[in-house]
Amino acid sequence: MNTNASVSCSIDNKGDLVKNSITGSLFFAIKKGALLNYKPLEQIKVSFLKNRNLDDIEFAELKDSLNIKEEDVILQRIEIASSAIIFFAQGVFSFANNTDISIQVPFSNLKKQSENYTPENLGSDVKGGPSLYFRARPDKDGKIKIKLDLFKEFRKLK
Repeated sequence: MNTNASVSCSIDNKGDLVKNSITGSLFFAIKKGALLNYKPLEQIKVSFLKNRNLDDIEFAELKDSLNIKEEDVILQRIEIASSAIIFFAQGVFSFANNTDISIQVPFSNLKKQSENYTPENLGSDVKGGPSLYFRARPDKDGKIKIKLDLFKEFRKLK
């Protein structure tokens, strides 16, 4: 993993971080990333990706830049290509209950992959073709829920 960050923030007279003072940017690149025996994926395998090996997921290089403004981390459109699924994500992850992330899952994920498939990046600017769109937002209790975004409401805001 390689990272390059430039972050500034204020500290109060007690030495505590002033949350709404954080600003900066972060670039990251992760090569040869993998998820091995990650238990939360078992539910996805039962209902969505039945014919995929979710016990050993390999990723193409993940690289992007994040902007940090106060309590929000702004994610530019990123492609996440793995041996299980390819999807795109963009939006805001917030420590202040303002999370709003769009997730695009191209229908091309439905076709069966070959046994020796190796994930490759196509680029974050690729449209992805016909897709399902999901939106991750907090519910009234502040827990992030992922729901279908049938009418692409997130995209209309941009």
